[in-house]
Amino acid sequence: MVPLLSRSVSKSHSKKFFIILQTGFLFFLMGCTGLEKSEQDKLRERNAKGEYVYRHHDEVAYPIPPPRPREREAYPWETSGKTSDKK
Repeated sequence: MVPLLSRSVSKSHSKKFFIILQTGFLFFLMGCTGLEKSEQDKLRERNAKGEYVYRHHDEVAYPIPPPRPREREAYPWETSGKTSDKK
């Protein structure tokens, strides 16, 4: 017959071993997930093409309107009148 003390010690060792095993497996899975991204990046670089954009002088795809000046809106503390303008 096995004494009670040795049973509890063996159970605690098996729990520790199981936790260490789970942690190791988790790190293994986390390490493997980065391979898919790096493989996708390699494929993207391999399939990428670079071409020049040929345009004549002053040729634009769409006209850009000139910016229109406008007054900014007043902040709430500027319109309250509680503060004085001391400079």
